[in-house]
Amino acid sequence: ATIDRRATALSTSPITRAQYQRFLDACPEQSAPEGWAPPRGEEAALPVVQVSWTDATAYCEWGGGRLPTNNELNRASGWERFWMAPAPAGENSRDQADRWDRPPPSLEQAWCAENSEGRLHPVASREANRYGFTDLRGGVWEWAFEGDDPTGIGRGSTLQNGGSFRTPLAELGGEWSWR
Repeated sequence: ATIDRRATALSTSPITRAQYQRFLDACPEQSAPEGWAPPRGEEAALPVVQVSWTDATAYCEWGGGRLPTNNELNRASGWERFWMAPAPAGENSRDQADRWDRPPPSLEQAWCAENSEGRLHPVASREANRYGFTDLRGGVWEWAFEGDDPTGIGRGSTLQNGGSFRTPLAELGGEWSWR
């Protein structure tokens, strides 16, 4: 399988503080994340954090795109969900929401509890996956929209996906929070 990044309009990596600052400069009506200061030096390459779903949506619209759906994000990161296949005996589709059919990414592909030293790292400083995307699992949580979920679970919901630099490797991608 291949992913056409132009068709999905997904960034190949999380948005950096420098990219988000350009958005803030161009949109003075937009409020900055809590505790924000214009990035300097090496901070510019760090992923932007503390961005609400509404602010992430505004950033995407400013750039001519939209937030990905959870399904698009999972495909781009190389993970498909168990609920896309029939449920095993004794499980329903809701039980499957936290189960994955692929192993977690390697330590070479993700910042997680085992290798992050408890801090953020520059965007795209880990190996890209087979589709050319970096940091979609670990590092920072990713906002997504569940608007085209074919199962109807969470239709219209927003969610955070992927885990963070504090998440254990074995749990990356397998945990997310409904918002």
